[in-house]
Amino acid sequence: MFLITTYPSSILSDYLAKYYGARLIYTSVGFKNIGNTVSGELEREIEKDKTRKIIYVLGKEESGGNGFGFPKGWVEGPDGKPWLGAKDKDTSLNVLKLMEISAYAFLKKKNIVDLYSEMLDRLGVITFYERIDWYTRDENKEKSDIVKSKIACEIDSLEKPENSAKIAKLLGDELMDNEKGKIVDLTDSYLWVKIATEDKIFKDGSEIKKGEPIFNRVYDDEDKKPAKIKGDWTFMPVTAMEYKLKSGGYFTIFHAGEGPKITYYDKNKKPIYWTLLRPSGTEKGLIRHYNEVVFDKSDNPDPWSLAKYAKTFIEHFEMDAYYSDDYYLSQFGERSLNFTLREKYGK
Repeated sequence: MFLITTYPSSILSDYLAKYYGARLIYTSVGFKNIGNTVSGELEREIEKDKTRKIIYVLGKEESGGNGFGFPKGWVEGPDGKPWLGAKDKDTSLNVLKLMEISAYAFLKKKNIVDLYSEMLDRLGVITFYERIDWYTRDENKEKSDIVKSKIACEIDSLEKPENSAKIAKLLGDELMDNEKGKIVDLTDSYLWVKIATEDKIFKDGSEIKKGEPIFNRVYDDEDKKPAKIKGDWTFMPVTAMEYKLKSGGYFTIFHAGEGPKITYYDKNKKPIYWTLLRPSGTEKGLIRHYNEVVFDKSDNPDPWSLAKYAKTFIEHFEMDAYYSDDYYLSQFGERSLNFTLREKYGK
């Protein structure tokens, strides 16, 4: 069984996959990447060996879109090739699934929140998740793509090894002395990315080598965009940098297609918190800031820790400087973010 999701989606996918014995595949933002994974990876494997029993259960993205596979595995499509299920979001089936769940809850004299809570009990974990939208503004307090590009460049620079101590501090920790980090493979993580098929020198003197991935960065000149560079699209296995911390834990960081994803682990290798920062490719001045904190059910789950972690990144990139109050964005600042958590989780 396969479950496919995107990097900014809830970490509950990891626990669900483990509980049900499914394989979880991560890919970058955009349902097209989920569809490409189904057709470009799973269905291609079936074409090679039609005796393989592959079931694509669900593809889900952070914005709530879901696509579903055929429950008994692949069927032959109109093109004569194996089809595992929908390659795009399926609103109609989503509605039917929600009706089915609602009917089940009604017959059990429960509601959907009860079922969600029971699921968390089975998984033994509880998480709190928020996406915070940073609307970057210029000196006239107008949404600005220029400011967005500047901050996006600063965000991507977190991936540089020389900034590892800075990330540790943002997480409320410290790097181990003389820690240089190491490269680790992220099992079942892929990026649908264009790989350069030749060396190219850009106008600013920088260059890309044959075999390197071409990322679409909002702050790059046009000659650095994937459409302007010769290459082949493919699935690239993802690696991350891992850094040990004085607390006994560690964090990982890698480029998730449009921005870095950072995951903070405790000394028992359990995830505590993750964040992903990425500029919107469609909305002016917008940078999306995804956050999730993770607790065992036996812990004392505290949604307010999400506000603590998120606030350090907001302040680090001086996003709070664009907002003197809550007029522009209700989730900004400790006061308004805490209000959001209080309304959502009640504490």
